[in-house]
Amino acid sequence: MTTIMIKSRPAAIASAPAPQSGFALVVVILVLLLATVLAAEMTFAVRTGTLEGFNLRQRLVGRALAQGAINQALFELLDTPLDLDTEDERRYLGREEEGVLATGRLRYVVVNESGKIDLNGADRSLVTTFADYIGLDEEGQAILADSLEDWRDADNLHRLQGAEDDYYQELQPPYRARHGRFTSVSELALVRGATAITERFRLADLFTVHNPSGKINFNSLTPAMLAFVCLDDADKMALYHELRAKQGDLTALEARAILGEERYGECADFLTYNNNKVPFFTITATGYAGRQPEPAEEIRAQPGTRVTVLFEKKGLALRYYGWQEEWS
Repeated sequence: MTTIMIKSRPAAIASAPAPQSGFALVVVILVLLLATVLAAEMTFAVRTGTLEGFNLRQRLVGRALAQGAINQALFELLDTPLDLDTEDERRYLGREEEGVLATGRLRYVVVNESGKIDLNGADRSLVTTFADYIGLDEEGQAILADSLEDWRDADNLHRLQGAEDDYYQELQPPYRARHGRFTSVSELALVRGATAITERFRLADLFTVHNPSGKINFNSLTPAMLAFVCLDDADKMALYHELRAKQGDLTALEARAILGEERYGECADFLTYNNNKVPFFTITATGYAGRQPEPAEEIRAQPGTRVTVLFEKKGLALRYYGWQEEWS
């Protein structure tokens, strides 16, 4: 009789999980990872939306503060003589004023366009003096001066270092020279050699097309023009404001004392001091929303909304020619 032996499988092997259980675990892990990623994205989106809302509010408050500063400047220009004595100091064109409100801080300055470099009337010596101030070498100065004259003249023949249509047509995108007077300061950005200016300055702070004399009114300098005339010398600029606050309009004698003999000699030919200002004015106002740090130098580093307004004043009537807003 043959005996058949049957061996049973070990219990550990018999109880091993089925392959489907491992797959389900992987699915669960992937679902958890996906949920985590979605939650992180939703959190990021909410935070981004909150920041966007906060920034928008800051800009709107800053814009309202800047517009308030413009209205205050207009009130002073229309209702109060700028050379009126106050208990402390005289008001004068080019002086930066500040104000503090519950919603933030505002800063503004009023200047007459006669204190800027006129793109149509400035002579070559003024252009090259400014070009030297911003660090252009002799070739760069000649390129800028020649190109400005080529942009304004009616012909299509360029000067030695200038540029006419043949040069501008090779650019991308191509364009043509004006062959006439500048109609706005923004055109300067199109002129050959002006890149060094547009990369460092706001054109409206330095240039105008509303100063037919071609000279610079020493008694209506913008902060940027004062820095140019004083070669960024902080002591000279402080002395300028001190004398303006005490005396009002200055003469050539005060200009010589402020600038020194050497710098005065470089600028004397294109400076004027008369009170016959042109009827065009610019107000530059900046609103800073929220609590602002001290001292004042740190305030300037804070983001704000800047509004620049160009207008013509005839009596009590105003005609606006430009309104520019930007996040500074």
